[in-house]
Amino acid sequence: MDTCEPLQNVSEPLVGLNDDTAMNHVASFTLKLREVDKLSGSACEEVRHNVATMLSMSREHLLNDMKKMLNDMDVSEHFVSDMCSVISNPTPFENACTSLSTERDINKYVESKFPYVNLWSTCLRLKAHVNL
Repeated sequence: MDTCEPLQNVSEPLVGLNDDTAMNHVASFTLKLREVDKLSGSACEEVRHNVATMLSMSREHLLNDMKKMLNDMDVSEHFVSDMCSVISNPTPFENACTSLSTERDINKYVESKFPYVNLWSTCLRLKAHVNL
């Protein structure tokens, strides 16, 4: 479908999309890359950096397209300014990638927010020690 559906309850924010949710997603994504896919910490840092860059570039592209479209529609400068100020702000995922940019940041976040990960790591170390 080429047209947008009318939005219902536009004044309500998207449910579940906030800084905490984004931080949890980025941390979980990083843990998967590191522990399941066995990427190094520096590779995970590079992935987070590249994801943040792509998100930022996409947002900037959307902003430029929206400005052009609104100017072509001859809407008021005030309206264009208001719309642009909304899209100019980094998304929660961009903020999360920036806040969790280093392995140290990820490790501190995981330690404070995902206690089961530390428990699981401890159990694996104990199992390895017992099997020696």
